[in-house]
Amino acid sequence: MRYLSILLLCLMGFFSANAQVNANGQINVKKGDVLKYAAKAPDGSSVDFLITVLYKDKTGVGFLYKVINGKKTIQGKCLVTPEGTKDGSSLNWDNLNPGEERHVSKDQTLFFYSQKFYKELVKNKKAIYGGTTYVLKPTPTASQIKINNKKVKSLYVTSQDGKEAFWILDNPDFPLLLNSTGNQQGPDMLLVNVGK
Repeated sequence: MRYLSILLLCLMGFFSANAQVNANGQINVKKGDVLKYAAKAPDGSSVDFLITVLYKDKTGVGFLYKVINGKKTIQGKCLVTPEGTKDGSSLNWDNLNPGEERHVSKDQTLFFYSQKFYKELVKNKKAIYGGTTYVLKPTPTASQIKINNKKVKSLYVTSQDGKEAFWILDNPDFPLLLNSTGNQQGPDMLLVNVGK
C-alpha cells in the first residue's frame, strides 16, 4: 500500500508539472514555470532556449534564461518593469550575453507583449509594436499551437507587409510569445513545452 501511495504521488507530480495548458487552452504562467523554446540560431540551426519565471507580479516579470547550443551554454537574468508589462511598445531583441542581468527599458517587454498592445489588437484588429503594424487574422488551421499535446488558445498576427507572423497567447494579462516565423528583429522562436 505504501508503494502504491508513493507511486500515485509521483504520478500526480508528473502530471501537475506537465499539465500547464488548461481546458480553455490557456497557459497560466507562474513563478517557477520553465518555458522551453526552440529558437533558430543565426546559422539556421535550432537551439534550446529555456526561460524560468522568477516572478510575475505587481513589480513586473523576472526570468532566468539559458540558451543551449550543443556544448555551449549562455545564461543570465532578464527583468521587465511593471510599466513595460502594462504599456510597453516594443520587444527587446538585443543579443543576450553570458552572465548578464538585463533590465529592459520601461517601454519594452521580453518574450511577451504588453497588455496595452493586446487590448488594441483585439479591439482594432491591428496594433503597432516596435514600429511595425501587426494585423490580427484567423489562425491557419494547420498551424494551431499545441503544448504538451493540448491546443493553446492563441492570436495570430502578421506584419502589414506579410513578412512576419507571430502567435501570441490569447491572454490579456500575459500575452506570451508562442511562435514566430520571418521575425525581422530577432530569432524565430517556438514554445515547445511548459513545466516545472
